[in-house]
Amino acid sequence: MNDLVVACRGTLAARFRSMPRTRAVLGSMVASLVVLSTACAAPAPPDPSPASLTQSAQAEGRGSALMTPAAQAVVRGASVRFLLLPAPYAQMAVATSGPRWSALSARAGELTVSLHGTDLTHDAQLGLAEVQRAEPTLHVRGAAARVLENEGIRSVAWNEDGVDWSLEVECYHSETDVRCTQDAFLLDLAARLEAVSQ
Repeated sequence: MNDLVVACRGTLAARFRSMPRTRAVLGSMVASLVVLSTACAAPAPPDPSPASLTQSAQAEGRGSALMTPAAQAVVRGASVRFLLLPAPYAQMAVATSGPRWSALSARAGELTVSLHGTDLTHDAQLGLAEVQRAEPTLHVRGAAARVLENEGIRSVAWNEDGVDWSLEVECYHSETDVRCTQDAFLLDLAARLEAVSQ
């Protein structure tokens, strides 16, 4: 990338040196910047659909091998074991951890995926009505789970091996993108998380 920036700078400098003084400098600068931005623009990140996610996960293999070295180091050093995002999210995942938690996040096009886990729990004093509202409605990864939607962000929460997990998907077009308007994409993503042994 640095070579491309140096080449683009050299092209721009040569273009300004060769311009006759009588041309409108502002017009030339705008034209040069358009050419420069077109030549140096990075491609947009992929925006995988549910179908392409399944195909790429099968083709690319384990999520841990696809993560950046920095993310792999965080996963290895975490006190709370990680569940890893499937390909292609593993390639762009940012990993963080603390004494009682671990988290991954990745952005692919107009979709952001976040996964948080903690082994810290508190006993809540809930009334009967609150307990009934909080009852799990489905199963994820063999555990009772709840799907929630808050301000267009769809999430699923469950407990796995003593760790409470929350997986969230947030779409740029939250009112029309089926990945955020329906549960199927979220639940499929949760089912394909990769457990990391410690």
